[in-house]
Amino acid sequence: MPCGGKQMAPRCAAILSLLFACASAVAAESISMPWYVQAGLAVSHQSGLSGREWVVYPSAPGGTTLGWEVVAGRHLSRLLSLEVEVSSTGIMKATEPSRYGMTFVEEIRNRVALLDLRLRLRLGSVVTVEPLVGFGVLRQTGWSTTEYDDGSSTDRQEQGASTAPCLSGGVDLRIGNERLAIVPTFRVRKAFHGENFAENYWYSPPSETHVAVGLQGRLSF
Repeated sequence: MPCGGKQMAPRCAAILSLLFACASAVAAESISMPWYVQAGLAVSHQSGLSGREWVVYPSAPGGTTLGWEVVAGRHLSRLLSLEVEVSSTGIMKATEPSRYGMTFVEEIRNRVALLDLRLRLRLGSVVTVEPLVGFGVLRQTGWSTTEYDDGSSTDRQEQGASTAPCLSGGVDLRIGNERLAIVPTFRVRKAFHGENFAENYWYSPPSETHVAVGLQGRLSF
């Protein structure tokens, strides 16, 4: 309903006052350690070729790798927090023998930057379940080398990088006290980079989804 006219002014003023009061109540909620950082390692999996597999054309690699994750956030209330999350998979690699004495060595890596909203559900004095959702960007970079039966090879060349919107969802299990905790993590990340990166792989494009399971440490202050 528009806020025009003299008769609407008191109603709009009341609504704005109520919204301001709610926002002030959230901001004024006492949180002794409003900031936190957490970091650790994560095992990521993405579908695709791994190891050694015969192909006709170069195919996108996949597999399971060890990567890292870093988070910095602030509590908005005792139930919600807002944070920035940055992570990287390791380099996934596939060796792909092909026709005419060629072997394609294909590599790929994902790096993600997200803005997350985290919900905290306390189960006890030291255990909290924390579902979260995030939105950001995923940068997927690939490299390719062609080896020949005569022992020669091409230089390792970047296949190009694709930066695309990314959605993320997952859950953390926080175990510890208010200042220090260990945090097992689970994430599913989905990118939407379209065809601009897939054209480097004639037979099988890169997967847009990867799953990560990790273990982090958290410090609040």
